[in-house]
Amino acid sequence: MDNNTLKFTRNDNASLNGTSFHDVEVRASLSRLVKLFGKPITGCDSKAKHEWILEGSDGGVISLYDYKYDGAKEGYWHVGGRSASTCNAFARWFREQE
Repeated sequence: MDNNTLKFTRNDNASLNGTSFHDVEVRASLSRLVKLFGKPITGCDSKAKHEWILEGSDGGVISLYDYKYDGAKEGYWHVGGRSASTCNAFARWFREQE
């Protein structure tokens, strides 16, 4: 599936088993993320305050979270997934949403 048709939507029930950080981050304000994905769920651990679980139209699952950052300010958000290619696909898609 090419990036022209790839979309990511919130799926709080998707499994995050096997996901990890692959050095992919996106920059956005908390308010922009809330507008795109709704109110965040509680962070994945004590080092993240905000998190979204998203699923791509290709079935790839990612988590978007504010690892050691204050999500209330313009900041960098970690993208976790099962592969770097899924994380990078999300980052490209996210940039196109501006």
